[in-house]
Amino acid sequence: ITVYDMLGHTIWTTTETGRADLYTSMPVTWNLTDGSGRRVQRGIYLYRATVSSDGSAESSITQRIAVASE
Repeated sequence: ITVYDMLGHTIWTTTETGRADLYTSMPVTWNLTDGSGRRVQRGIYLYRATVSSDGSAESSITQRIAVASE
């Protein structure tokens, strides 16, 4: 998962590895800080989630996320 500001700059990124099946989800927690550990400002950000299968098949989606408090 990668979080971007509205200008397209990367704010935060993480990679999780695990096994998925039909009944399991893998939550990812963002502590609302940027890559330097500073708290992000209130506003709208974009996140892109990318899922791959054994490094070959890949799918991604981009959505908005709102940070409501500082």
